[in-house]
Amino acid sequence: MKRLISKIGTGAVLLAVLLLTLFAPATAQAAAGAIKGSYVFAEQGTLPSGQPAVGLAILNFAENGTVVGVRAARTMSGVVKRNVQGAYVRNSDNSGSLTLTTVYSDQEENPQAISESYKLLFGESGEIKAVRSCLGYYSVARLAPLAQATVLSGSYIFGESVIGQPFARIGQVKIDTAGNADGLQIVVSNLLNGSAAMKGSVRMLPDGFGCLTLSTVITNGEGESISVVENYLFASTGGEVWLMRADNGPFSLVTLIR
Repeated sequence: MKRLISKIGTGAVLLAVLLLTLFAPATAQAAAGAIKGSYVFAEQGTLPSGQPAVGLAILNFAENGTVVGVRAARTMSGVVKRNVQGAYVRNSDNSGSLTLTTVYSDQEENPQAISESYKLLFGESGEIKAVRSCLGYYSVARLAPLAQATVLSGSYIFGESVIGQPFARIGQVKIDTAGNADGLQIVVSNLLNGSAAMKGSVRMLPDGFGCLTLSTVITNGEGESISVVENYLFASTGGEVWLMRADNGPFSLVTLIR
């Protein structure tokens, strides 16, 4: 009788272990579907009016599906930062969705909360692609993990063109640990066809963004020297630095690559 009870007890334990083994993969898969941490969000598209639009954000994703962060939108006069919050979903086929809500509290009479929806695709490298699914606004965005750094330094190359304008360039920027920047750009435009040296500076901001200022003196076709100052807001993903023009210049995003 004792042997029979022992066998029954052993069988119950084995059955419990088997059930735990069968259900464990589903639980692990659900946990693996979530993402956690801070991501850089860079968006470029076209407004319903036909005007270009660019934006840069730092979004903090939680495993429970919520998102909070700071979003910087480019306007005609510069950059406006606003807090955002929302939710995301990641499906088993690596598709997903993202909703971001911005409260425009700077509107004194009637503050408005505007929600924007995106469709997502999650890549194996950790980068995420997003397309805005709101009617009338066409844009694509990149998301990649934010590199938490108090100093930006290193040697980077970049390329930039502006849609609808006679301007394109490539360049190299070297940034030291003290925040000094210098480099060289090769420009093809209606003002300059050639190379020009750049000088500038970098500073990090408390909210995770950084500011890059570059100054260039160019000579136009009439022999006149023109000083050009460019201001960028940026966030780093480690191997790349994503920049958005932050002054009244072109609506453009630029990627610095090591």
